[in-house]
Amino acid sequence: MQNKKLSVIGLGKLGLPLALSFASKGLNVIGYDINKETVDKLHSGLSPISEPFVQKMLLNNKANITFTQTAEDIIQKSNISFIVVPTPSKKDGSFSSQYIEEAIKAFIPSLKKKKTKTYICNNQHNFSRNNGKNSQTID
Repeated sequence: MQNKKLSVIGLGKLGLPLALSFASKGLNVIGYDINKETVDKLHSGLSPISEPFVQKMLLNNKANITFTQTAEDIIQKSNISFIVVPTPSKKDGSFSSQYIEEAIKAFIPSLKKKKTKTYICNNQHNFSRNNGKNSQTID
């Protein structure tokens, strides 16, 4: 998988460590975030989050990871993409899928051009009990 490229969409407390973990294994990674400040910090070699070892991983794996705010080419340049965005709790205890939906909408044109089957799952706590009713495919 050395020549393969993957992308991580969302570079927060979960997405950035995931992207850096892949990069630390020698994979080529494209990190995407809508937040300009986040991407600017990453370009300058600074972690925008405070998590153990993230700053060190960022500095040690610069050769295997790039960061962008440009959505158009992420899917086309990647063999696999992970969407890792917040799912904040609602007042009723359920989770909001607003950010997942916004990310999917932003990438639908690229997903359709890629001509692959894409499976999207909102990993809520009751997903396995409802037989995947929170999932969809994009053709």
